[in-house]
Amino acid sequence: MNNIELLATDMDATLLNSLGQVPADFGAYVHLLRLAGVHVTIASGRSLHTLREMFPHYGMSFICDNGGLVYSDGHIINQSMIDTSAQRLMCGFISKQLGAVPVVCGIDAAYIGMEHRQYIPELSKFFSKLRIVTSLTQLPVPADKISAYFPNGDSVANIAAVRGRFAVDYAVTVSGECWIDLMNAGVNKGSALKLLGQHLGVDPTNMMAFGNADNDAEMLATVGYGYTVANADPAILASAEFQTGTNDEFGVLQVMQQLLQTKMRKAS
Repeated sequence: MNNIELLATDMDATLLNSLGQVPADFGAYVHLLRLAGVHVTIASGRSLHTLREMFPHYGMSFICDNGGLVYSDGHIINQSMIDTSAQRLMCGFISKQLGAVPVVCGIDAAYIGMEHRQYIPELSKFFSKLRIVTSLTQLPVPADKISAYFPNGDSVANIAAVRGRFAVDYAVTVSGECWIDLMNAGVNKGSALKLLGQHLGVDPTNMMAFGNADNDAEMLATVGYGYTVANADPAILASAEFQTGTNDEFGVLQVMQQLLQTKMRKAS
């Protein structure tokens, strides 16, 4: 672990506990690791506006919307916006063919159609700025991700249909039991982490990452130390080289503590 210069962690069911809470000591570890020369990064399916509100004073970088946007040093250093006509096709397919809720993830806010306003209480847990519009097909806002929200938690049962329609030209991933996300081709947390590494001057072999789901697979394969939490999806759990405790056991903080101790021993 002596070589680690960047640590990236997924949010939901990885860093956050089952109640969706950030561990109380996370900020202290971020600060101490920064002093030890380790840059901490949040790599999430959530949007920039949400992450900035959740971590306003941490001085971290953000990989947002599953890699659709990379933010560091107070600036957007990369973004991959989906063509407007493709956005309309995706939203129509999600709503009409799947019976799910399309969410257009813009830079400053997320958007849903008026017909899905009953889902605002649940969606607001993931999007701090959620706006209702009359029609998503007429929305002139650029987006780096289109999300499909499945209220019944059956995203896995629908992933084949979404990939069959869009996977040739776009990245399609399961982000949770209620979520399927669509981004431009080649966009994922792993490719975003490489871009962030180039910006910060950190090689992927000197990175550590934590995840639990399909949308973390590329990130875990990119870094030198890829960890799953013990509550990870079975396929991801089987493929990762390293494992830590569950999210409710603060598995990410367990390894952060080990890393900090390693850095301190090296310094002494």
